[in-house]
Amino acid sequence: LPLPHISLRVVSHDGTVLNKQQSGYLQIKSECLLQEYIGRDSQMDAEGWFTTGDHGFLTEDGLHITGRDRNIMMRDGVFVYLGSLESAALEYADVHAAAAVPIRVEGRAREEVVLLLEFKESHFCKSLSEDTNGRQVLRRIRRSVFDATGILPFFLFPVQRGSLPRTPFGKIRHSEIRKELGVEENAQVLKDNAVSFANF
Repeated sequence: LPLPHISLRVVSHDGTVLNKQQSGYLQIKSECLLQEYIGRDSQMDAEGWFTTGDHGFLTEDGLHITGRDRNIMMRDGVFVYLGSLESAALEYADVHAAAAVPIRVEGRAREEVVLLLEFKESHFCKSLSEDTNGRQVLRRIRRSVFDATGILPFFLFPVQRGSLPRTPFGKIRHSEIRKELGVEENAQVLKDNAVSFANF
């Protein structure tokens, strides 16, 4: 890597070119690149570098992709792959599926993570937010996520199995979840039904 006539580089959020082993935004440059997609803003800068939407880093062995823009957030100057939070939650036996999504929370200076959890038993899901034992289960899941990733989810939101939006191939539509949670009435539903650990 790269292929002939194609240049690669990794840059920070402010466009600074990063050294090998440093994770950031992938950019490519080539005479055979499209300038832009119809109806969408160009991702190519004045020097011809195209931002692909991927995150990764370069080594002597080549390029290593760590995720996509929509699945990554910045926390304390470090890129956090949200899939790692989901993987940690899935280590809990009763969790069927998980979706970690960054959202804006009123009164908070930075984006926080809401972790939506589908449980294998629907009655178990309902009880989680209603009784003390259920909240303890969520605390254990939250602690496991923190131990694995260093990130504490702000909200844990138990949802019915099969309710997370998915593509025809079964992949969770994170961007759709984030968009829906940004709608005012849905944000209120989140506040009313999720378990917040803002004070823990």
